Amino acid sequence: MRYLKSVGLAVTTLCLCLSPLVLVAYSPAIAQVTLAQSRKEANILFQLGTRQFENSQFQSALTTFQKALAMWKDSGNVGAQGDVLLKLGATYEILGQYSQALEHYQQAEKLFAKLGEKENRTGALSGQGIVYLRTGQYSRAIASPSRPCAKA
Repeated sequence: MRYLKSVGLAVTTLCLCLSPLVLVAYSPAIAQVTLAQSRKEANILFQLGTRQFENSQFQSALTTFQKALAMWKDSGNVGAQGDVLLKLGATYEILGQYSQALEHYQQAEKLFAKLGEKENRTGALSGQGIVYLRTGQYSRAIASPSRPCAKA
């Protein structure tokens, strides 16, 4: 009986000592699942924000896009961040918040330039041009869409 207690104590001690190693071994797998889930949730939020935007629910769309942007930043998906920044720019533009719209379009343009995505970059520059037109900055509006040709 005494022998069984000693063996039981030894097994328990061994299990307690190994449990941190087991957790460390599974941590990358857990992180991948968490990252995949986070990306899925960010994509769902992006789609929801797009629907809200299309249904003229602009304040709701802003909140939803901001949540999606935070999740994409956490996951490190730069292309998706740019896509959300474009949507935020368009939403702020419709709401007449032109400085916010311009800021988001500029951030999107910088990200797309780093990624070498000319088409999306052009979209961001076009958004900037529209904001410049709406705010009476005509010379800047004319210069904005031509920048990709000069820099590309």
